[in-house]
Amino acid sequence: MQFAANKSRLAKWLILVTAVAAVLTAMMFLPGKTFADDLSTAAIVQLNNQARAQAGLAPLSVNAKLTTAATRKANDMIANQYFAHTSPSSVTPWAWITGAGYNYLHAGENLAVDFFDSQSVQDAWMASPGHKHNILSADFSEMGVGIVSGWYDNHTTNMIVVMFGSPMPAKVSTPSVIAPTNQAVSKPTAASTTNAKQPVTVAPQVQIAPVILKDTTPPAVPVISAPADQTWFATKMIHIKGATEVNALVKISDAGTQIGQGNADNNGNFDLLVKLDEGHHAISANAQDGAGNASAESKGVTFSIDITPPKLADNKPILYQREVLTDHDFVVKIYLVESVLGTQASLVWLDQTIAMQPIPTENAFAATVHSPQTGGASAMHINVIDSAGNTATAEHIPIKVVAAYIDGQGSDVSPTTFKLMGAVVVVDLFNSSLFSIMIVLSSIGMFLRFHFMRRKFHLQHPRSLLQLANWAWMLVLCAPILYWLLSNAPAQIFAR
Repeated sequence: MQFAANKSRLAKWLILVTAVAAVLTAMMFLPGKTFADDLSTAAIVQLNNQARAQAGLAPLSVNAKLTTAATRKANDMIANQYFAHTSPSSVTPWAWITGAGYNYLHAGENLAVDFFDSQSVQDAWMASPGHKHNILSADFSEMGVGIVSGWYDNHTTNMIVVMFGSPMPAKVSTPSVIAPTNQAVSKPTAASTTNAKQPVTVAPQVQIAPVILKDTTPPAVPVISAPADQTWFATKMIHIKGATEVNALVKISDAGTQIGQGNADNNGNFDLLVKLDEGHHAISANAQDGAGNASAESKGVTFSIDITPPKLADNKPILYQREVLTDHDFVVKIYLVESVLGTQASLVWLDQTIAMQPIPTENAFAATVHSPQTGGASAMHINVIDSAGNTATAEHIPIKVVAAYIDGQGSDVSPTTFKLMGAVVVVDLFNSSLFSIMIVLSSIGMFLRFHFMRRKFHLQHPRSLLQLANWAWMLVLCAPILYWLLSNAPAQIFAR
């Protein structure tokens, strides 16, 4: 009876032990869990930063994007049954990092498998030059750890991934990676794992760490799209626009002297507002990325700033005819202080707008104008615009159109005209005071001529006085003829 009772108790104990063993075995093969309580992401971060502190380096902060990249990489190695920096489908570590939204200047990756405590992983990495370089690199400022448990190489194990990085807002060049090879590491204590179906002994291993070199690729040379080459502006504030590397620092120079800088946007476009003095300018640009690499200088763009309106020459009056005959051509001419090259002028009178033709040799503009068939007084306007868009205007230039100069017509006679033998003579051709003197002298000459002929006085030099009177009389007779010749050709009459 006693034997039966003992046998029954022994059977119960065997059942209990078997059940516990079954639970423990099930827990060992449960995916997504680690096998040891002291294998954790927090412990990996702490051990890495302890090693950096001993080397006099700043600690690495945990970055959520790097953590995401490391966890995704660990899951992918379990799912696709590989242990390498580059996956069988050629996915590199940098693809996982950038795929998580992390833009880096420097990046690195440490891998380990078949470890069950954090200290053993750290010791193995510190014994490997490549892994130690990543842990103690001053180029890194952030890290992320991913630990995933699962079935790999016919046993359940832990995949440990650490992603290192330092952020950069601009582009980076293609990473330079040391060719990954598997490297066995001395087996830590309790390193073997028993498979329920087939016993295997697994040596813990780490992957030789890839080392990324600093970005040494210069950004693209900027291309200036505005302003256009050989243009003019009537403002000192100029927008310099163009394209270069994304987020690159763009420096603008004028004839080799830097005048401004700013960053390109996320599409690589830049628009910088600079203030320049009046005159000619030669603008170029270069770009600098976050790593300090600088591009070559861009192709130059030349333009000019002119904020001064055109100016009429003070010492040369506007040439025009104050009074013109109906249905008659006459010439209007203006002189500028500056060159007429690149400048335009137009004349507006009545219903006519006439483009004036430049005369570069004289810095002048001229236009032939045709008077209307009806008389009347009106004002002429002249507009001048230079290459930069600055304008100058000569307004209210008086013009009077009169009927044919025949006695009884042309009642609109200004004070600067007089009648002679049925014709109206316009005196704008001459200075009024000089013409008045000429008329006085002619009158005296006519008086003396008739007086000598009638009285026949005996003077000392009667022939000389008579000749003077004859010359004055001929001048009076020729004046209307000379005016008629000039007025029936395109006339240039000097008057302000």
